[in-house]
Amino acid sequence: MSKQEALNEIRVIGLGINRDKDPDELIQNKIQDLLSQYFPQCEIVAFDSYEHPTVDLLDLDLFVVLGGDGTFLSAARLIHGLEIPMLGINIGTLGFLTAVEYLDAEKAFQLIRDGRYTIEHRHMLKTRFMADDVVEEFVAMNDVVVTKGSLGRIMNYRIFIDGHHATSFRGDGVIFATPTGSTAYNLSAGGPIVYPTVNAISMTAISPHTLGVRNMVIAGESQITVQVKGDVSSYNLSVDGQQNFNIDTNRTIEITDSGHRAHIVRLDGYDYFDVLRKKVVYKAQDTY
Repeated sequence: MSKQEALNEIRVIGLGINRDKDPDELIQNKIQDLLSQYFPQCEIVAFDSYEHPTVDLLDLDLFVVLGGDGTFLSAARLIHGLEIPMLGINIGTLGFLTAVEYLDAEKAFQLIRDGRYTIEHRHMLKTRFMADDVVEEFVAMNDVVVTKGSLGRIMNYRIFIDGHHATSFRGDGVIFATPTGSTAYNLSAGGPIVYPTVNAISMTAISPHTLGVRNMVIAGESQITVQVKGDVSSYNLSVDGQQNFNIDTNRTIEITDSGHRAHIVRLDGYDYFDVLRKKVVYKAQDTY
């Protein structure tokens, strides 16, 4: 039985923390106390570095993430391919990806202990390009974005899907988003909202200067190739908005299914559309 199917058999719980949001460790200590109460048989290991974690990730049966959406994305990339279920507890601002708010953490642990949860399997992307004769490769849970440099001119983008020329346009950039990332930058740029468990990739042009350009939703297994050309010295590649690279030559960027899924714990009673309305629609209205 896989880890995703047997949270009632967990032995080691990892606790990832955004230290900037809990500098005094008060929240961490509270969560650790609750985990010890509801899972007394488990070892709890806490760490706050997603670059060089001090624990053996292979030992984890459940990864509890304390932070906001950015922390959750970092955690998903960290355990990519390890098939470890993730439970997000929001101590950030938006918390669209997280399962519960901090004040509801005890209820969440009770539901997990009682087996009242499901596991969502979220699509992730892999992007690769050549840099100095070395293949650079990264994974994304939200999106891969190619844009012109901050002072650059409009650039030309040629998009190939499964080896076929799909579209070309001039503009500021292009977003390739998973369904998870469809409510992030993709949504702001006019792209579609895609239900999170659909196996698809959204392609959304950023400020296109070519008439008739249409955004696309393509199969999640598609092999995407991006060629960028323009009268500029460099352009940018962004992975989940957290890993950013300046590319100074005309390179080909490849984007594919990563081959693995992020496994997110969803508690009984979770309603995606209710969360969407409250945290995306209502939050946007509150800014006016």
